[in-house]
Amino acid sequence: MQFYVQNLCVYFPYKIVFPEQIQYMYILKKIFDKKKHGITGIPPGMGFCLTTISFFISYNFFSKKKKKLIYCLRRENEIECAIAQSEMFLSQFTVYSLEKDFIIKPSIMALYDKTKLCLNPIIKNDSILDEVEDFCHSLLSPYFFSKKKETFFPIEKKKETGIITNNESKCFFFTNYIHKRKKIFFKGIWTIFKLRNFGIKKNFCSFFLSKDIFVRCDVVISHIYQIFFSETFSSLNKKLTNCSFLIFDNIFDLESLNSLFFSVNIDPLVINDCQRGIFLLKKNFYWSQKISIKKKNFNFFFIELFDSDSLFSDNIKKVVFWKNFFNKNKKRLNFFFNFSQQKNKKRRRIQRIFHNLETIEQIVFFFKEILTKTIFQKWDPIEFVNCFLKKFFIYETSITSINVLVNFLSNLFCLLGFFNFRKMNGFSKILEFLKLIWINSETYNQNFIIFFSLENHKFPLLLEPCLEIICTETCLLFKSFFENFSSVIIISNNLSNLPFLFFIIDCKPKIFGKIKNFFEKNFLFSVFFNIKISNLLNKMDKIKKKKENQNNKYSIFLNKIIENIPEGIVCIFPSKFHIEETLEEWNKEKFLNKIFKKTKIFFENADILENLFFFDQYKLCCDFGIKALFISIYGGFLSKANLSLHFSRAFLLIEPDKIGKNSRLDLLTKKSIFFNKANYFYEFRKFYVKEELGRLLNKHFKSKKNFGVFFVFGKNKKFFEDDGQTKFWKFKTSVEKNNQIKHIIKKIRFFFLNKYINF
Repeated sequence: MQFYVQNLCVYFPYKIVFPEQIQYMYILKKIFDKKKHGITGIPPGMGFCLTTISFFISYNFFSKKKKKLIYCLRRENEIECAIAQSEMFLSQFTVYSLEKDFIIKPSIMALYDKTKLCLNPIIKNDSILDEVEDFCHSLLSPYFFSKKKETFFPIEKKKETGIITNNESKCFFFTNYIHKRKKIFFKGIWTIFKLRNFGIKKNFCSFFLSKDIFVRCDVVISHIYQIFFSETFSSLNKKLTNCSFLIFDNIFDLESLNSLFFSVNIDPLVINDCQRGIFLLKKNFYWSQKISIKKKNFNFFFIELFDSDSLFSDNIKKVVFWKNFFNKNKKRLNFFFNFSQQKNKKRRRIQRIFHNLETIEQIVFFFKEILTKTIFQKWDPIEFVNCFLKKFFIYETSITSINVLVNFLSNLFCLLGFFNFRKMNGFSKILEFLKLIWINSETYNQNFIIFFSLENHKFPLLLEPCLEIICTETCLLFKSFFENFSSVIIISNNLSNLPFLFFIIDCKPKIFGKIKNFFEKNFLFSVFFNIKISNLLNKMDKIKKKKENQNNKYSIFLNKIIENIPEGIVCIFPSKFHIEETLEEWNKEKFLNKIFKKTKIFFENADILENLFFFDQYKLCCDFGIKALFISIYGGFLSKANLSLHFSRAFLLIEPDKIGKNSRLDLLTKKSIFFNKANYFYEFRKFYVKEELGRLLNKHFKSKKNFGVFFVFGKNKKFFEDDGQTKFWKFKTSVEKNNQIKHIIKKIRFFFLNKYINF
């Protein structure tokens, strides 16, 4: 089928076109016309790879200057699928116009390795790429050596013959291809079967054939490593790169280019892990407190030595007593830092152990001080080394002694055997961080930069501070993409990592929003975040009074939940009308002023970016222990994108069922089983604090906490199957409790899988 996109006739291979695909074509035309870089978010499963190829072929056919499209995919099966679809639909097609009909035969190819394209019978399919490269270079070395020799010592050209001379390569396929490549027709769609079959029929090297096709073809589909980290990319001139478009199918391709990019980062979780390890070393291994009978106030510590003969002898085990290691005084400093002057080898060895432990503890405190700052900072490795040495000149340590600390920790953990079931990731990350800084400070490598930011790139919604080393060599590679190519397009569903990346690259591309909006219904409403109560009351006076008894029960129940639960609450209403009615009831009971004083309320909005901001602020309130309430609607932002139990002690799903005399909500409000009597409420919470339910919930919902409280109101989904007299938390046997819990969890999973979570 054919249609016009801003006066451009576009051939589309399918019979049906989705509106998201047309919207995507409009974005591509804007980027191609203005020769700018762009970022778009697209939903998966819409066939955007074939739409970009078909749009580019029609765009390139009607443009005066011919251009090239390089489309980078993540997996080999996706590349093969794209080539097969283009061979099926885009091998040859006609574009009808008023003046003349045009027949278009595009040239599309995919890049492959030498292991798949080499026709030499010695090489097998299971062979490694490095071995194939070495074998190929050994065969082609005479040809390239003679070619270089002719540049320095020019010789008269001889007539071309089919006989292989000593100056030519030893590969028959390569020599035959060089003599006859001028007669090859490069157009068409080249799959791996066509390349191999063509090479077998003509006795050509299919790999070098693919390199020539790469220069002349219109569209290239490949993995990012096969294009930019191989010899094929060097064959492109600057003129070709300036006239070519580069499309990344996902941002993860950019992040996976180099292992050092965002590799070593230090955040509060690492520091907490280090402090936990130091505490365990102090408590369980080396130190135990002993109170003497005569002097009860005098506390001192002694070494709890082990049976290993490698460190200590039997005589020292009985005698050695040390003063408090944790008090900072001059005697302690002299004792631990002058261990080299000790004549006794065993005593000197013990002092060296405590000196290393003290330095590790101080390194952890050094990084903890950096993470408590509120200012964005940037260092070179040399600057960071100078800052580190100013702090640690008292302890007679330098960054060169980090290797000694690494060996010390590894030997100590192996000797004690206590950490067999626990990985000390915190210590290893900090020492790797210092190792990298030391190496790059000595080599004066300015491509490494140390950043301290208040936002962690891996968990952007948590807003945790992070200290990380960034290799700007990969960033320079990204920068070369943006400078050399006429337009670079990045397709991603997660746009949270991009601002920090483009801050490093110093590039400002056009950022388009997500193409498909995931809101299903039209009952979204305006924002009530941090507004005055008077404005809110004026709006409520206009609303008609309906179902006063039902709304009164909803509001009473919500009031008691907010009073009793100190942490975050997530509440999902069926519509905007239910929220307005509950707010009106809060106004009648004069409870609205108390809520705005004690808690922060966040309402869902039609704007995606504002919802992200509100949800981040809600999570921050939960982290700091502030009462927060996030109110959402069915089918909205929370239920589709970010529905989780990470930051919710109470999760309320309110359904629009009518409240009758025998309904579950009526029983709760009349008898006030849970909330009118504090004892029953705490018993209810204690039951949910138990580890059995917490483990069962964590199997299905990943949560930071050990438990979560769930409420659902409605006739269809009753999670509480008990009557008013029998309490849910008072089962006699553990089997009855487990059966009840399993029944609840089955309903929770069924509810989430069918409605709110897209796995």
